[in-house]
Amino acid sequence: MNAPQDLHEHLAREADGFFRRGGTTLELDQVLDRAGEIKRGRRMRATLLMAACVLAVAVPSVLVATRNSHVRPPVTPAKQVKVDHTPLTLEGLERSNQPHDGYAVGGEFRVGNGSIGLSPGKGTVAAVARVSGGVLVATRDESGDLTASYLNDQGGSSRETWPMTGDFAVTPDGAAGAFVEPDGTPVLVREADLRTLEPVPGGVTLSAAGVTGLDCTRPNVSGCTVWMNDLGPQPAVWMAYAGGTTKKLDTDLRSVVDIDDRQRMAGVSSVSDTGSCSTVGEIGNGTLWKTCKHSLLSFSPDSRHLLATSAYRDGAGDTELAVLDSATGKPVLDLRTADGAFVTQMTWEDDTHVLANTYEGGRWAVVRISLDGRREYAVPPVAGNDYDGSPFVLPPR
Repeated sequence: MNAPQDLHEHLAREADGFFRRGGTTLELDQVLDRAGEIKRGRRMRATLLMAACVLAVAVPSVLVATRNSHVRPPVTPAKQVKVDHTPLTLEGLERSNQPHDGYAVGGEFRVGNGSIGLSPGKGTVAAVARVSGGVLVATRDESGDLTASYLNDQGGSSRETWPMTGDFAVTPDGAAGAFVEPDGTPVLVREADLRTLEPVPGGVTLSAAGVTGLDCTRPNVSGCTVWMNDLGPQPAVWMAYAGGTTKKLDTDLRSVVDIDDRQRMAGVSSVSDTGSCSTVGEIGNGTLWKTCKHSLLSFSPDSRHLLATSAYRDGAGDTELAVLDSATGKPVLDLRTADGAFVTQMTWEDDTHVLANTYEGGRWAVVRISLDGRREYAVPPVAGNDYDGSPFVLPPR
């Protein structure tokens, strides 16, 4: 009896039967692991080891294919993402989806496949804010006064309006929004519930800068809070707690631009004839970093980045759009507009995309820009001029 030859033929027959029954090849370490689980002794492990070796010789092409699909490739340095830093222009872009949170144009708010008529106020739509269950709308009359109103997702309204100053502010998830009346009274909006908070004393002119927290019963910084900037000759930052207290913030900041859910605050620390300086800090724990190269605008929804523009802002609009690392202030993306082009409004659409309300060469469009600088039309160009302003209004995020 030729034992090695018999063993070889026996194993070959077993291998053929194994594949006919739907089996797959195993790597050497897989064979050993499974053999160890069966725990049938050293003899069984040795037999399986030999079978694996025979199969490795008999079916090399199958093992090569298996190895290519299951074994991790050698570790190599990560490729650096190529960022498009070319000037921002309206030329040569492809059309894509409309803004996720909608936009206002021609007296209506377009979102998804539908639209909501913006009819409660008289005048030009100056600002919109998407909040849970509806839309906040600010219209500006011929004298420049602003009026706020609320419409639900079906376009219904209580017909009640409120005078307001400044801008709307919303939480990062859009669950709540706020604005301020001319007498310094903050108005908090949640799920179609509009309620006034304790007014700032002295009747100062304020603008809503941010809304933080969702627990509107706690009178502290962790609760539902409306942050406001004093627009008067003595800059200051105020907080109105939904629990019933309004107080002035003890800070060196002239104004706040945004607050994230990590209790970090971005704001303007100084302004001069040649530019401005901005800081990012933790509430109650001081400054994390400072920049005099950019003017900060808003945190991304995931708080990882900050939207920014040039430190010196002048003219019809901004000619720089930058995205900074919120932890360090280091630029991730820094774009300049093409000659004659400018941006009148820029806002986050999601964690990795910015929307820019852009003018160039007698046309207005909303451009979607990703963190690597790629861009596309979120709203395609329409004819317009630079002095009447954009026909599009984007909600803040």
